[in-house]
Amino acid sequence: MFQMATRAFDNINLSQRESWEKIYREYVGILPEEDGETGKHCINGINIFKYFYPYRVFELDPKTASKEDIKNAYYRLSKIYHPDNQETGDAEVFDCLTVMYKSITTEIK
Repeated sequence: MFQMATRAFDNINLSQRESWEKIYREYVGILPEEDGETGKHCINGINIFKYFYPYRVFELDPKTASKEDIKNAYYRLSKIYHPDNQETGDAEVFDCLTVMYKSITTEIK
């Protein structure tokens, strides 16, 4: 069963910590030492390039968030990370936010 679950990962070497971290992130969640991270690619405590948690990034509850709530959260973050913002703009972060926005708005009818 374990081999089937890890087959999807490229270059898994279970003697390396990085491989175990990759598996943990995929199947368990945020690594304890990575929760509450700060830095260039961190929004609301998580590195958006290590984790795909749109609702957490947008500070929304997935059970109660409406399309309007998601749109407003995306708009708020877009103003910060849009590449046209000369002070805080970041094209990579903006693209990632856009993917997150599209992924959760297609879930809600």
